[in-house]
Amino acid sequence: MNAINPPSNTQACQFVLLLNPEQREYFEERAAIYEFEGGLAREVSELKAIDAVLKQWPELSAVWPKP
Repeated sequence: MNAINPPSNTQACQFVLLLNPEQREYFEERAAIYEFEGGLAREVSELKAIDAVLKQWPELSAVWPKP
């Protein structure tokens, strides 16, 4: 996990620990797009990014059950 700019959402902090570098990069890109281009709050953007990662890599759903 990037210590300089870790996710602000508690769920997102736990989620990114499960990701490989490619998945983590995808997560960070999605979160940034949702926040800066979509105008969403950072915490909301991170939750949406979790959903985007799970859609891209559905096998992660087995280790990250959606609430």
